[in-house]
Amino acid sequence: MLLFWSCMQALPPADQRQEAILSRWPEDPVAATELIDALPDPVEVVAVITLLTEAHPGETRALCQRLDGDARRRCRRLNQRPHLTAEIPLPAQARTASGPSTVHILPDIPDPLADVSALPAAQCSDAVEPRSCRSHLATEAAKAGDIRAAVGLCRGMHGALRWKHECAFQAAEKVINTMRFDRLEAAGEACMAAGDFAAHCLAHLTATLSRQAPPASSPITKPWQEVIEIAAHLDTYWSPQDPQFAEWAIARLWAEVMFLSYARSPRVVGNPLDHLPPAARPHIHAAAAIRLLHLSRDRSGSLADWQGRLADALAARVEAPLPLSGQPMALVPVDYWPADRPGDEHIPATFAPGNIRRPTSDDIATDQTLALLEAAARCDPPLEGLLVEAAASSDEMIQWSARRLRAAVMLQSTGGRSLDLRTQ
Repeated sequence: MLLFWSCMQALPPADQRQEAILSRWPEDPVAATELIDALPDPVEVVAVITLLTEAHPGETRALCQRLDGDARRRCRRLNQRPHLTAEIPLPAQARTASGPSTVHILPDIPDPLADVSALPAAQCSDAVEPRSCRSHLATEAAKAGDIRAAVGLCRGMHGALRWKHECAFQAAEKVINTMRFDRLEAAGEACMAAGDFAAHCLAHLTATLSRQAPPASSPITKPWQEVIEIAAHLDTYWSPQDPQFAEWAIARLWAEVMFLSYARSPRVVGNPLDHLPPAARPHIHAAAAIRLLHLSRDRSGSLADWQGRLADALAARVEAPLPLSGQPMALVPVDYWPADRPGDEHIPATFAPGNIRRPTSDDIATDQTLALLEAAARCDPPLEGLLVEAAASSDEMIQWSARRLRAAVMLQSTGGRSLDLRTQ
């Protein structure tokens, strides 16, 4: 039985106190927090909260305010890092159709910073929490443009390998947040040093680059120039190393860019089709479908009705700039196709907003319908009527996608009980 330290005449040893708090947290965070607050040594408080945060990232945000300096900054960052609790997917199977078999993609290259050794950090030797100190030094080195020093500082971090990798991930973010696409090479190299987090890191860099998206209602090409240049930089950097990864990285960029672009537009129009390369087309369809449903107060109507509305919207153009939208567009980035199942390898795939996958088609009308179904499945509540109707389609791709989405939606509604409607 655990007792509060303040009620005890003699404190147990520090390792026993820490073990008691760590074991209590999963079942009773309130009691564990009270035990932390009763600890007599501020240094021990830092150590315990750091251990708790590393063991339960995303669950200890309220404890961060009890820390200061580097330790507080690292505590807050780790509580905002969903990849720390995400499962690392198994290697994906080969595909016969285009597109990735999972969103967890990596270039087929060795770690470009494999020769970087661990660097000492004398200024962290007396720090209350050395990992937090090193993490801060690494991000500062990255900010200054010395990515090799940043990775070296991360590799010198004591403890589990995952914290060295997380440190490299944060260094990569600092590079791209500070210098954008002109420092893509340094950021990409830092991501490749992030081990199991490398794919998440590269995806996050793409999402950061997408922030330059202009509204979809932009009537001229000029506002798109920076995004077009970013796509060119991605191609220039990755194509010599892995052309397939370059193609997918650019597809992921367009998926994120177009979502932000339509979120910033007060109307769904087809102007981006006039200004962007063909590679952006399926991502225009996807983002336009999401925005169309988001802006529609009346979501009734048949699948044919919505197909017509989307086609009409993308055929429309605006000739003068419109004010930015005052209606932010929420994103539900649940991945209803996280990896290929047996038989899926012949379905063309591409990225969708939120670093997820969706099926795609070279046929414009079919691709627009596939985009509509993905958007319908992510409405709140989902537009199941459209999925039911599409599941009876004579188009095998639309039928397959509707049944897959309907099964996923029903799985969520039943609290996770398995239900497969793909053949029903």
